[in-house]
Amino acid sequence: MTTSKLSIVTVYTDLKVLSKYLLASLRKQSLKDYLLILIDNTSGRYRNAAQLLNQIRDKLPGKYVMFIHPDVRLEGSDWLSKCLRILDSLPRLGVAGVAGRREDIPEVIGNVMHGNPPRPACGRNISKPVRVQTVDPLLFIVPNHVLRRVEFDEGVCVDWHLYAEDYCLEVSYRLGLYTYVIPLKVYHLSTGVKPKKRNVLKPITYLPYPEEFYASLKRMMVKYRGRVRKICLTCGTYRPTKYPGIALRLLAWRALLKRCFSAVGGHDSARGGRARS
Repeated sequence: MTTSKLSIVTVYTDLKVLSKYLLASLRKQSLKDYLLILIDNTSGRYRNAAQLLNQIRDKLPGKYVMFIHPDVRLEGSDWLSKCLRILDSLPRLGVAGVAGRREDIPEVIGNVMHGNPPRPACGRNISKPVRVQTVDPLLFIVPNHVLRRVEFDEGVCVDWHLYAEDYCLEVSYRLGLYTYVIPLKVYHLSTGVKPKKRNVLKPITYLPYPEEFYASLKRMMVKYRGRVRKICLTCGTYRPTKYPGIALRLLAWRALLKRCFSAVGGHDSARGGRARS
């Protein structure tokens, strides 16, 4: 039986990306005493993050469990050792991450770079831990005693979206524990938004994220009605409501109309420019 203080879990679909980013940065760590769990999802067999993590959550050793995306690079050879020292210092720790949101700060909080070429993913950099409402799933850490008491909500998280954010809110509501962003730097290859086909007959396709994201978000908006005033995510702020479908359709129509007006304005500007020449 391992005596490691930390378990690290990642689910990957591209072995080259996993090797280039996460595994390469782990090999450089001065701290070697951790258990690494690699879950191969190249076949797409695992379709629900909450369901998968519930299957393994009570089998993971260590004081802390880190869930991390395979395209994340830990910046610095002492990242893990610093992380453990910070975690041990945090009062009433429920969840910790590297990027998060809270209601009174409009920017995303954290020290994350993302994309290619790299650019800041957070509007508010930090030098000490900051309490937040939720953290992004790109990297989040849960004390093992918390993980064994609180499940991931498979009824809310129906795909690979919002499982970490929902977990933060659930841990806070059920156990009264806190969520933190810790001041450690990481690089994340993904920017979180992928191009998608838009259909004027389906206004929700004009919102920036996949439809599966909004399916889970609608469930969260109902679940936390009466519990929180706002749901603060790294990708936006949403009000809990009994009618999430209506709220999201209004957002979608607003996005569609904005796009239409922008297109008309751009066409008029281009036409005016040609006339002046």
